[in-house]
Amino acid sequence: MSVYLFGDGLSYGNEPLAKLQLTTDATRDDLRKAMSQSLRDKFNSYSIARRPIRFDKEDTTLLSAFCRTRYGKTKFVEFPLCITIHESPRYMNSGHTMTEPISYLSSREFDGKFRSLCQRSTIRVIGKLNESQRFTCSNLIFTFPVNCTESDISLEIEFVNSPKFDTFQLPECLCLFRTNYADESKTKFNEMANIEYRNEGNVYFFNQQLENHLLFVIIHFIVVLFKFVNKIQVNIHVLLIMEHQLK
Repeated sequence: MSVYLFGDGLSYGNEPLAKLQLTTDATRDDLRKAMSQSLRDKFNSYSIARRPIRFDKEDTTLLSAFCRTRYGKTKFVEFPLCITIHESPRYMNSGHTMTEPISYLSSREFDGKFRSLCQRSTIRVIGKLNESQRFTCSNLIFTFPVNCTESDISLEIEFVNSPKFDTFQLPECLCLFRTNYADESKTKFNEMANIEYRNEGNVYFFNQQLENHLLFVIIHFIVVLFKFVNKIQVNIHVLLIMEHQLK
């Protein structure tokens, strides 16, 4: 995951002092090891949105501490994590308290439940076609732009509609789906599809990495972002990235 560290105050400017890449199970110690020696020597306190980030246990992960400080009980996180670093503790008397740790399914459990419940469908996108191509898979609608690929490509769509909260622990979730190449063709997409959800105009698309795959989670909200998926450029409604204790 990407972590950007910003200085506290106008003198540090608007650009991050450091851009780090950490694993999702990184702790405070891992964060400090990734910082340069000059930053470690000068800064030893962290905050987000004027709220102090506290690590209540030695093995508390940065992602958990950040979420419990910034987002409360949500399991959806916006990357990069933007953290303000301080020379001494700040906002300690602000009255803000962290939420309790959030329970997660492990990525293995989550993937196992998805595989056991998902339905499957295959679509074939025609190469060098001078018109857009539209496919409907249950409530999912894929619209591929003109000339999105040089030759024909088959995609397998795995999906779970209206997943139960007790199964995946995802409130407000409308659908889970995953896309995979269905053949061994070396041809990739120049542009991926715009993805919609039938009769739901107010949705977010989130994604989660599961063992080298990306699983998409649809809940209510709207925004658009570009994201690379399996070496395919995808133009979909995505803003936040959900991580489930990736190891």
